[in-house]
Amino acid sequence: MPEKVQKKLLLLPGLLLLMLACLAGCQSSEQARPSLYDAPTNVYEHQQIGAVLTLPDSWQILSEDEDSVVFLGEDGRLSLTLTWELGGYTYFSDEGLLDMAENVAEQVLQQPEILQRLSGSLPGSNQLVTALGPLRQQEQGAGEVYDKADAAPADAVCEVMIFSPLAALRYYVITVADAETYEQNAALLGEIYASFYLNQTEDELYAGLHRDAEESGDTPNTEDSEDTENAENNELSGADGDNGANQ
Repeated sequence: MPEKVQKKLLLLPGLLLLMLACLAGCQSSEQARPSLYDAPTNVYEHQQIGAVLTLPDSWQILSEDEDSVVFLGEDGRLSLTLTWELGGYTYFSDEGLLDMAENVAEQVLQQPEILQRLSGSLPGSNQLVTALGPLRQQEQGAGEVYDKADAAPADAVCEVMIFSPLAALRYYVITVADAETYEQNAALLGEIYASFYLNQTEDELYAGLHRDAEESGDTPNTEDSEDTENAENNELSGADGDNGANQ
């Protein structure tokens, strides 16, 4: 798993995971399935990572930093984390990206059951993995969120959507909810994923990739540099081919 994403998972708020752990015995009344099309919405833009999502206006920002944001659903039973990976210089196939998404889910759930693995479910390059299983116990400072002897881990759904609009650039949208809440909001989540787009140009994003690597001291090796250069050239040649076809 990418180190940056792993760190973000470890920093998921302990309060949220504890709350989800207690939901196994909770019952909720039947409600209308929410949608972006029948309620007020908020267009969220993260300026540092160049990503835009449309979300229900009632959702709250739980935490935000220079490369990620965590949202909390209206009833507090669902979290959605948006983060990115810049500086990975190797090109990944669709199956490779699906494996990465599955690995993220395995950091949230214990021995998860993979419910689906989808590539290209939306326009563009994207991969979706949905998994079900008990929440992992997360260490928070001196101890765990809850004591396994006192409370069994709650079953939850972890859904990971990876958007890879350019080579060596990956955005992760990670949703965690109890199974009932996930089912109630599945269509809404699909609408949120479909609303994703970038508010920066290709040149700005690639400049950020190289700058991020330099600031972190992660100097790519020759092979990785060639991979990145070839990926960028392929992007440009593909665009030239499209332009020639349209003339």
